[in-house]
Amino acid sequence: KILTSCLKDCWQGNYAITFGNPSNSYAGKEEAETLDYIFVKEGSKVQVTVQKTSLPLEHTIPYGNISYSDHEAVETELLIEDREISSAIESQKILNKMPNENIKALALAIK
Repeated sequence: KILTSCLKDCWQGNYAITFGNPSNSYAGKEEAETLDYIFVKEGSKVQVTVQKTSLPLEHTIPYGNISYSDHEAVETELLIEDREISSAIESQKILNKMPNENIKALALAIK
């Protein structure tokens, strides 16, 4: 909970078992749980949106019967946007929808 007070948990509540996974060859009698996370932090100039988080690898090495590790690999796909560019684009969209007389009035008010 301490980390999530300042960072975004990429699992977004949809946790997968990363340790003790029954499909993992190293899984023993340990309790299956999520121990592996990816956290991101937004800045004042960037917005970060988690697109998806998943376990990207097969549970065992191809053509083998052992797992890569006792923990599952975790990957996250992120959309990272520049807040200033996004804001400028949204402002331009709004201006494009305004009648010309409103744009002129707005320009005079800004001066």
